Amino acid sequence: MAVLDMIDFSMIKHLWVINKIDLFPWIATFFISLFAGFEFGILIGVATSLLLLLYPWARPAIKARSVAESKVETHGCSDNIILVSIPMGLMFPGVDHLREKVEAKALDGTSSKTVIVDFTHVVMMDYTAVIGVKEMYSYLQKKATPLILTNIQPAILLKLQKAKIKDLCYAASIEDALRMIADGEVKSRDDLVRIITKDEIVSNDDINVTHRLLSNIPKGELELIPK
Repeated sequence: MAVLDMIDFSMIKHLWVINKIDLFPWIATFFISLFAGFEFGILIGVATSLLLLLYPWARPAIKARSVAESKVETHGCSDNIILVSIPMGLMFPGVDHLREKVEAKALDGTSSKTVIVDFTHVVMMDYTAVIGVKEMYSYLQKKATPLILTNIQPAILLKLQKAKIKDLCYAASIEDALRMIADGEVKSRDDLVRIITKDEIVSNDDINVTHRLLSNIPKGELELIPK
């Protein structure tokens, strides 16, 4: 009972108001400590907190919607375009969740679709995630479903290039990808590759200045995309 005097019960109210999910570690720690011992309570509390931290990486809140449901300019494109947004870094095993979402949405129905994946918030990718993207692209390619990656950070682009994903198409933004689709340019990365960084755009015509723009990538490590 002496331990109860050390517990700040007023915290429950604050946790409930600010973020209810944070109550789970508190409740788990309190009741396990009360009935099984203080040591077990601490262990369960730490384990619960770790699960809450790791879950968003395992099951990121990926949004997949049609272009008709979004607020972007379609540039005359049809509704058979799927926009996919990733809210955070892409790591193992979150890439499996991405593949499930994309493949389920893209292959839903009989009409051919094009998938645009927005990498704006992706600042980290591990080896498994890169291979997962490569396998997802190969699978969609077999299903005649084009895939375009947009808003890619230079470091992420470098990892994808090192994976040698043949004919994977990149665009500077979602709007740019939609223009490419409308103009019939979504064929391969040799048709049009645009990399946006530091408010500048690099295309195949300007590929020789890529090293200057991607100054944060060590010299010699950037694999130039062939014309």
